[in-house]
Amino acid sequence: MARTPAEGKRHHNPPAVLATAVACLLLGSACSGSDDDHDTSTATQGVTDYAELTLPATVACSTTVVEGQVVKVADGDVGRMVTTLKVTKWLKPARGPNQAEIDTVDIAAATHAARPTVGSHVLVSVFEDRDAVPLIYTDPKIFDTWEAAIPAGIQRNCPV
Repeated sequence: MARTPAEGKRHHNPPAVLATAVACLLLGSACSGSDDDHDTSTATQGVTDYAELTLPATVACSTTVVEGQVVKVADGDVGRMVTTLKVTKWLKPARGPNQAEIDTVDIAAATHAARPTVGSHVLVSVFEDRDAVPLIYTDPKIFDTWEAAIPAGIQRNCPV
């Protein structure tokens, strides 16, 4: 089992990142990405840092993008959680172990959103910034959108 740390050096607004995740789920077009690094849609206007990024730029700022079935969600260090996934697909990096422990900010503590449930199939994006809230999706349509954005995202630098 590999432990995937969410290491980084920048600080961002976790509720803003969650707001973008919710906006992406509700307004799929806001996450479709473009050649620009920043999204100018009304869904993210006035929000800073990662929340303003297009999907390819978000991919660029992510250390890990992985799809899989949640095996376990446990408390980590204070304010953190460790999500264990049975991986079905590595998107960034392109390869990894069949099972991964992903150490991130605890979304329940940071945003009052529910942690992923055991047995659910999710796509998780972990930012370079260790203190940023991860993006966790359960809609397979979002999975396809993220997978399509990977090639553009891995060819750019994180603009934040």
